Amino acid sequence: MALFDAYAMVDWSSEARPKRGKDSIWIAIFEREPAGLVEKLLVNAPTRHAAVRIILSRLAELAARGLTALIGFDFAFAYPAGFARALDPQKADWLGVWGRLSRLIEDEANNANNRFDVAAHINSAMTGGAAPFWGCHRSRVGRFLHATAPATPPFASHRLCETRAKGAQSTWKLSYPGSVGSQTLLGIPRLLALRRSRELAERLRIWPFETGLRSLQRGRDGEIVLAEIWPGIAPDTGTDHPIRDARQVRSWAKEYARLDEAGRLAELFAGDPSLTEAERKSVEREEGWILGVTKAQSYEGAA
Repeated sequence: MALFDAYAMVDWSSEARPKRGKDSIWIAIFEREPAGLVEKLLVNAPTRHAAVRIILSRLAELAARGLTALIGFDFAFAYPAGFARALDPQKADWLGVWGRLSRLIEDEANNANNRFDVAAHINSAMTGGAAPFWGCHRSRVGRFLHATAPATPPFASHRLCETRAKGAQSTWKLSYPGSVGSQTLLGIPRLLALRRSRELAERLRIWPFETGLRSLQRGRDGEIVLAEIWPGIAPDTGTDHPIRDARQVRSWAKEYARLDEAGRLAELFAGDPSLTEAERKSVEREEGWILGVTKAQSYEGAA
């Protein structure tokens, strides 16, 4: 039996104003029915606030029907080892980071946000300089936030999983093409809000932090599993929608469903078998992992 009945994939955005179309938020949800996999939703949310409302409503509805679901977001869920302890020595794990960012980030209903101010604040408090976060428009450059990477960074530029994912950007990088840092700063507080929501609190689990790095079992590891994903999970078909972001979320959902149907998805939750015991503990406690990435192959689903 497949692990999941439904697959929800989200292409996130750090836009500072409401936006639709290219480089905005797209959400796709597919559900397995007796006749096969069926697309239930493809929506382009103009803001992060609107996106979370849609996601919460849909996930709650799936859970109310007793269905299991995998939901994937395409931004980092954590930072390289050492950041959590530097941010809060009393809560030196992923949840400490999520909680602190949720208290610092202000992300309005119209997408206006303070991500660059938060990055500069953390840099100032943590290192007294313009690190670890970097990357911004010249109008934002100041003592504690620079446009370029620091010469002597206080932490590794990439997490363990990102060193195995070809082309992965550093989570410290907040601006410029391919950057994921701003999406991460604005995304993590939204994930914590979903995790703490009245509708999902007893049903949703964050992989691998709350499940561990191991092959998952249907239902026993949460009715809804939230995981970090990587765009390389499936090729761009280039045919089923004029906007690439929409094509991607559709492709990601269908690829995870295919792997699940073939009995190959559960094992991907065990992470990379080449990890040492110390590395596995770091991943589970602080760094997180991208679903499917291994040392042998940049993405298990890509073939």
